[in-house]
Amino acid sequence: MKNYAFLSLFVCIVLSQSCQNDDYPETDPNSFLGSWKLSSAVIDGVESTDISDCTKNSLIVLYRFSENNPTSNAELYDYALNEMGECVVSQSINEATWNSETTFTNAGNNSQATVLRFAANQGETVELTLERVGEFLKVTGNMSDNDGEININRTYIQLGQEFP
Repeated sequence: MKNYAFLSLFVCIVLSQSCQNDDYPETDPNSFLGSWKLSSAVIDGVESTDISDCTKNSLIVLYRFSENNPTSNAELYDYALNEMGECVVSQSINEATWNSETTFTNAGNNSQATVLRFAANQGETVELTLERVGEFLKVTGNMSDNDGEININRTYIQLGQEFP
């Protein structure tokens, strides 16, 4: 009888742990780590046609200093041709963070997303959603510029352990 009680307790623990994993979609934070090179960009619903070989050098780098460090860091580098026709970094953001978050609504629904945050030139905080799709990283969200708010939808392809 004692063995039956022990076995029943063990089965209950295993089942309760396995049910908790089904509450949210599978989002392994380690699957986001690495360097990602720009593959395509859609701005305000229009696919960018000016993605040149230079622009495709644009990178997003997602990393952690250690497994024990709760903050996940990111760096973003956008490349463009300058007046002299040289491919240079046109914008870099070195102080960005990313993490998985659970959002709850008033209706009791919840969703989990991986969010990338950084301060824009105007000082506002930009929040972009990261989604891993196979070897691609989709980055979506809204951001303000001088002309108002723009919708961003970029796709990056994963590189090896290359860093800028």
